Amino acid sequence: MRKESKYIIKIDDDYLIGFEGRGFAKTSHNGWSQQPTEMGEIQLSMYRSDAKVFDGKINLKSGLNKLYDRMRYGNFDFDHLEIYRYEYSEKNGE
Repeated sequence: MRKESKYIIKIDDDYLIGFEGRGFAKTSHNGWSQQPTEMGEIQLSMYRSDAKVFDGKINLKSGLNKLYDRMRYGNFDFDHLEIYRYEYSEKNGE
């Protein structure tokens, strides 16, 4: 069985580390809930070692959807976005 790929996202020369910053916008609603949901700010780091690792293509798509929501409902924008296949080596920590 093939092992799922892992991915990291780089936005304007910084690595995405999460979506849990202070709340800054509300979505119209998410899924079954008809109540607006508060979104946290995008968190970025200049260090690759801090990057959020997305396991598999479904989780990567979920992360990209979160980026899109922050662009649509919030004030998040960027000039370029890069997606890298993440390969971690226990030997050298890369």
